[in-house]
Amino acid sequence: MIWIEAGGIVLFFLWFVMEVVRAFRSASAGTQATGMDPLGYVFIGAWMVAAISAEISFLVWVYRANLNCHGFGARSMQFSPGWSVGWYFIPFLNLYYPYQAMKEIWKASKNPQNWQRETGSGLVGWWWALRIMSFVCAGPLGMVVVGIPVCILEVRLVSEVFAMQRRLTAAPVVSVPA
Repeated sequence: MIWIEAGGIVLFFLWFVMEVVRAFRSASAGTQATGMDPLGYVFIGAWMVAAISAEISFLVWVYRANLNCHGFGARSMQFSPGWSVGWYFIPFLNLYYPYQAMKEIWKASKNPQNWQRETGSGLVGWWWALRIMSFVCAGPLGMVVVGIPVCILEVRLVSEVFAMQRRLTAAPVVSVPA
């Protein structure tokens, strides 16, 4: 879904470039461009559907990744599966806590029994910084310059956490004293 979102960003940007070219052609011909090309509504709609679908899929993944960490035996995690997603919806707090929840998921996926001693990942930091920038960088160019890298890092983040958790399912079970 994230790759589809990235494709939607590219389509939206291409539509924007076509609109700019159309406006320049109209201006050079001495006419005024009329409204948005109807194809633009298709591009915008496709991008919005892709973006919303990707975000829902990502949040479902965040919930499940956190739940897996608890299932792998990670104790004393600050974030429950529900709150690892819920923080995305609380204004101002959503600038910090989703990052902390993802950092905790990363560490617990790496070593669930001793996750507090694990180091975080630069990948998580870069992903979050670019994600915040994507909300600040408005306009089609900002969407491409920041949106595409966010998608790339998000796919990498999901892939790496998935790989760490996959390794945990293949590892022999070690009993931990209660």
